[in-house]
Amino acid sequence: MKNKTLNFKFQISNLYRLNILLLLLISVLAFSCAKDEEPPFIYPKSYFPAFPGSYWIYTNGETKTVAPDYCLHSYQQGIVSPDFSDDAYVPRIGQQYVYEYSITQNSTTYPLKKLLSEKFDDSWVVNDWDGNEIKRKVVSVDDTINIDQYPYINDSVTVYSPVIEVIEFSSNEGDTLWFSKEYYAKNIGLIRRDINISHDSINAVVEFELVKCLINHEFDKK
Repeated sequence: MKNKTLNFKFQISNLYRLNILLLLLISVLAFSCAKDEEPPFIYPKSYFPAFPGSYWIYTNGETKTVAPDYCLHSYQQGIVSPDFSDDAYVPRIGQQYVYEYSITQNSTTYPLKKLLSEKFDDSWVVNDWDGNEIKRKVVSVDDTINIDQYPYINDSVTVYSPVIEVIEFSSNEGDTLWFSKEYYAKNIGLIRRDINISHDSINAVVEFELVKCLINHEFDKK
């Protein structure tokens, strides 16, 4: 009877060890599979549709072109942090990588510059100079903008709607003394930029407007 009890305890002990080993094996396999997963794709959003192969041509002669493929990328999350973001496949315009409504920039404190938001009156910091924060703010989310067709040889205009307007300004001077305003049309992207060359100017100056573009994407018809 005693031997049977010992054998039974021995079998239970072996079964317990086997279960522990199985759990460890499953954990190792799950971790390995997680490590082997492909990085995610971060796709563009509708007011900045930087899909691979797209381009925009502006009246100042500048052409913005998106690389033909998504690029594997990560960025250092600020000079105070040695950590990098997780790898992801994102669009690239020149030397800048696009994370939805943000682009990378040469900044040790703000490695991503958020260009716009779809929320009215939303504001955020994009950089700082000697303690002076540079901010952006959404001042309109449902505007209509008319742009004369270029070259200006007739009265033809292109109408863009809806359009989000975003100003950039110094926190020391406030949003009424903004120094640039950008206009983003849905399913098109940046269509115009105004600048305030002087606080004494009555009207801002149009720095450039969109001439033509190609968005390499088929949008849902809604």
